[in-house]
Amino acid sequence: MKNGRKKCTVVNTGNSVEAVRQDFFSTIFLTGLESILTDAAQAKLDAKQHNKHRQIVNRSVSFNVIKTKAFDLLNSKMATEPLFEQLTALFMSSPTLVRKGRVCERKKTSASKKLDFYKRRKKHCF
Repeated sequence: MKNGRKKCTVVNTGNSVEAVRQDFFSTIFLTGLESILTDAAQAKLDAKQHNKHRQIVNRSVSFNVIKTKAFDLLNSKMATEPLFEQLTALFMSSPTLVRKGRVCERKKTSASKKLDFYKRRKKHCF
């Protein structure tokens, strides 16, 4: 740790054109898989609307869950129904509220601060 900051390691599968292409298509695949798998959880959330605001599946949670469980889902020889039920329970554990008419004011930052963020501080997904 330097200056109180933790060292961030970036997982990079490669710098070649083929590695970047594989990362791109794997992200597209996992995003599509996430959309398919979150439909059941979203239907359950829509059915139990007891709150003032509509609830939706938290996409950051669902994407990270699917990213870690994708190999179990695609490579497993066991029945997929228990895994689907487990995933649906995880998706429903932390829904996001949709508040109509809510606008968050964005802070404007300078170009040098943006460059510093993207070069040194942003954590990459893959």
